[in-house]
Amino acid sequence: MGPQSAYDVNVEDKDIGQTALSGLISSAPWGTSISNGAMDGVQNILKGIIPLGGRLLGYLTNHVANGGIVTVVGHSLGGALASVLSLYLKAELPSATVGCFTFAAPTAGNEQFADYFNKSMKGLSTRVFNTKDMVPDAWSASTIKNILNIYEPDIDTPQSIQDGINKNYGFLQFLNYQQPSEGQDQHTGTTNKGLIQHDGNDFDRQVGYQHIGAYMALLGMAKGDVWLPPGS
Repeated sequence: MGPQSAYDVNVEDKDIGQTALSGLISSAPWGTSISNGAMDGVQNILKGIIPLGGRLLGYLTNHVANGGIVTVVGHSLGGALASVLSLYLKAELPSATVGCFTFAAPTAGNEQFADYFNKSMKGLSTRVFNTKDMVPDAWSASTIKNILNIYEPDIDTPQSIQDGINKNYGFLQFLNYQQPSEGQDQHTGTTNKGLIQHDGNDFDRQVGYQHIGAYMALLGMAKGDVWLPPGS
């Protein structure tokens, strides 16, 4: 899973106002909240018709309700949605073993969500992230300031981004987004100096590489090993 449209990016990825997870998972602890965008994205997945026919939960109920393995995988926005969807499927399919693998994902929810995920998915999840990828640092007040100097001394973070982070920092503290710690797989990235052209686009170019191409390098993979969006 990953952003596929302008709707995915502008609503599911960027709507960080919060809603109670109990609206999706009735057993979720009080105070556990996820972003409006994550809630919207997961509900769209559950309402959609899958290629094998019918809706996702109905298909899985018929195939793994009496025991089986379901692994939810996502990159970027898809990773945030995967963390929520895996909790939902775990609650709905108690006889199945539900796992979760995320790559380059922002967090989907607040500190209580992270705690709930850590406990529910203990030993069943892996969160892969690159320290030079700004997306996993997004929304959490405890990490977002990493973006202020993420590629220094080679590339400065644009002033507009610095101003946006500093202006909204108090609001992010209030929202209290946190990354789950269960299954952390941190990879220490490096700035790709070969992309530096001093043309005013170095930061954006680096952001794109660190969010996609760098993972391939850090994980020892070639482009042909997985499907990549055009131009990646």
